[in-house]
Amino acid sequence: LNGLEQTGFLRRVAVYPAVYQITKSVVRLVGPDMSARRPHRVPSVRWRLAAVSFSLDAKQWPAEFIFLHEKKVAAFEELGCPRQSLPHRGGQPYLWEDLLVDPHDGGLCLTIVDRPHWNPFRQLRAFVRRYSAARSSLAEKLSLTVAVGSNARRRLYERAAKHPKVLAHAKGAHEAATVYQVFTPIPQV
Repeated sequence: LNGLEQTGFLRRVAVYPAVYQITKSVVRLVGPDMSARRPHRVPSVRWRLAAVSFSLDAKQWPAEFIFLHEKKVAAFEELGCPRQSLPHRGGQPYLWEDLLVDPHDGGLCLTIVDRPHWNPFRQLRAFVRRYSAARSSLAEKLSLTVAVGSNARRRLYERAAKHPKVLAHAKGAHEAATVYQVFTPIPQV
């Protein structure tokens, strides 16, 4: 990456986490293939902006984000959670989409970012159900959080967290999931 940066093909956009942007010189060399610049649907862009806003808010927490999938699985195993209790896809543990935060208190916090164009009840129920087996083995060492971008969405999630169909998958936890409202404003697209 340093070599590509020195030759002008990449430009560092952020120091931590290391984020690079492909410069226009690469696009000119490759030709008219603009697959990297394909148009994205507005709801997907808003969801990604919400994830960035959550990350900016959480930078001030006394906690550490775990980004690499292998380290996420290892963090669960260190707490005594068997691999078969984690969500699986294709026979392997699958934690790619969820944000794992280690608050350094002997537990883990899994966070999803609200997709504002999806139903809050269904998102929360699927999230709590996906980690119900892991919660059975870790008990109070695993907390679940949903990051939302507005008061209205926060109220919808708080109401959904009390629903019996969601609580059925909470596996004895005192609450199905906590709701965190992002304070960094999410730009409107």
